[in-house]
Amino acid sequence: MARASKEPSTSASRRAASSVSSTATNQSTRATRPTIAKRPTTTERPTKRSTKAKSASSANTSAPTTQIAAAKQRELQELAETVCKYTDLYQTMAQSMCGEPEKMRIAYEKQYQTALANGAPDLRTDEQTQGLLEELATACEGKRDTFDDRVRICLASLAYAQVFLDNVVGHPSRPLKDHLAVLRLITKINGEAYGLPAPSPDLPRLVKLIPDIPITRPVSVEDVEQWRAHPRELLRKAFISHEAIRRVFLISDYCVKDIAGHCYELLYEDSGPDVYTFSLEDVLRIVAGAEFVTNMPMDT
Repeated sequence: MARASKEPSTSASRRAASSVSSTATNQSTRATRPTIAKRPTTTERPTKRSTKAKSASSANTSAPTTQIAAAKQRELQELAETVCKYTDLYQTMAQSMCGEPEKMRIAYEKQYQTALANGAPDLRTDEQTQGLLEELATACEGKRDTFDDRVRICLASLAYAQVFLDNVVGHPSRPLKDHLAVLRLITKINGEAYGLPAPSPDLPRLVKLIPDIPITRPVSVEDVEQWRAHPRELLRKAFISHEAIRRVFLISDYCVKDIAGHCYELLYEDSGPDVYTFSLEDVLRIVAGAEFVTNMPMDT
């Protein structure tokens, strides 16, 4: 007897149809869903962002440099103002006695002899310098009733300014350019206080050694080696130095001495006819950081 084929039940058919329908619906939904762009990783960020970061880093690096320069300028300004404080005090006390010159002379002779009797101060250490400055500052704050008092203050204030310039501003640990900068600031402060014209930034030109419009170039290592090998070639050459302040000089003469060896005589525009003698190595060191004047007249 043949086995009858089994028909699927209605519930099974419905489940299958439902499964197919669900699968089709899901596939249709996936097909129509928009694609979301993947967020770039750190390495995929635009170059512009890294440029900004680099600029910010450069700004952060330059900021401390600017702050250091500003702090240095404030320090130099304070040094100059300290000197001017005591020179102004000297000026004020002296002017208060100008109306009676005889009394001022008598008081000055008395106080000056007292100062000489006390002897020169011992300033071998920074502590000794600071101690003397404190004593002088205290003396400047004393009473000002008599001519003796005022002359005493005059001497103390003048001594303070001199000791401060020599041992604080001119301390060996401080570069020469700082000393010169303070002197310029003192001149500026006094000029503004007394209505004086602004000083020239250059030293006086007592003699003319180079053309009014010089053409220059930096001195190269090759130049220095050439002049070391042929010292006479430096003769009659002119240079402009900017080591501390602009100075123009000419190598005016050359000779070879039995003991000193190669020697040069230098003229400076700000020194007039005065001549300064240097050895070969000293001259090479000086010119190495200077500008070489290339348009000197042939008969110089």
